[in-house]
Parts: sequence; C-alpha cells; structure tokens
Amino acid sequence: MAAIEHDAIVAKQLFVGGKQTGPRTGRPAEFFAQTNVTMGSFFNAAKSYLDLDSSGAVTGLGSAHNSEMRLPSGGLSGIGSYGVHEYELVTQAGGTTGGAPVAFQWFQVSGDGSATTDWENTGFFFILKGMTDGNAKIFSAGSTDKTVKATLRVLIGSTTYYLMLTDSATS
Repeated sequence: MAAIEHDAIVAKQLFVGGKQTGPRTGRPAEFFAQTNVTMGSFFNAAKSYLDLDSSGAVTGLGSAHNSEMRLPSGGLSGIGSYGVHEYELVTQAGGTTGGAPVAFQWFQVSGDGSATTDWENTGFFFILKGMTDGNAKIFSAGSTDKTVKATLRVLIGSTTYYLMLTDSATS
C-alpha cells in the first residue's frame, strides 16, 4: 500500500445564514448498511482501525476513532441535548433479542496472550481526564459508604456483574 500524505476521504459541510430548521438538517457523512439475510461472523456499517504495525507509536494520544464536539464560545441557549457520541439501540414492534447479549457498547481485548496479560496488569477499562472530585460534581469519590439505590447490569466475559448506583453524592 502506498503512503498517503493526506486524508483519503474528507467530507465537510458549512452552514451559514439563518437557523437551519426541520427534523434533519444534514451531516457530512453517513454510512448505511441494510440486510435481510444472516451475515457472517461480523458485520459493521463503518469501521475505524489504527494499525501501529511493529513499531508505530504516537507521542500523544492514539485512537482508532476520534470524535470531538466543540461547544460554542458564547454558551448554549439552554435548548437541545449534547453528547460527543450518540448510541441508540432501535427496537421494532414484535422484535426480541432471542436471548442474545445486546448492549449499547461492546468492549473486547484480543491478540497475543502475553501482550493481553500485560495490558490487563497495567491498563484501564476507561480513563477520565479533566474532572475534579467534589460533592455533587460529575465525579465524587466521597468518603462515606453509600446506600445502593440502583444498578446497571454489565457482562464481563461470561459473568454478569452490577455497577452500583446511589442517588446521593454524600450518603
């Protein structure tokens, strides 16, 4: 494969003028796949893959996919909801999972056994940056035991676990 010194695919949209209205006002790119047949062992509408080969590296943060949202410098006007990523599982009338594990997000580690073991010993499930601990903030480590008010079910390997939730940052 020849080296590419530019973006292979670039799609940009610029909206100018008055307020854009309507249920859909556009997007720079959309990947759509539809099937009415059983596909093979995997099937994706789109894929991002960063191959660091045998000696690739980055001096900062490397990722297979990057999503960023820049909020307006003048502040939001209090309308709408905002998220860097939207995950929406769409169900249909009469549809069932048939017992298959269906999730909003799938995480899997694969590859060389010793390299995986190294990651399991030194890696993290996720990394949060830019947040400070504090009562009633988005992150609060707290110092007292919390009363569990709810749980979220997660599947790790073949074992079901529950993330504990409370309705108070302080008790």
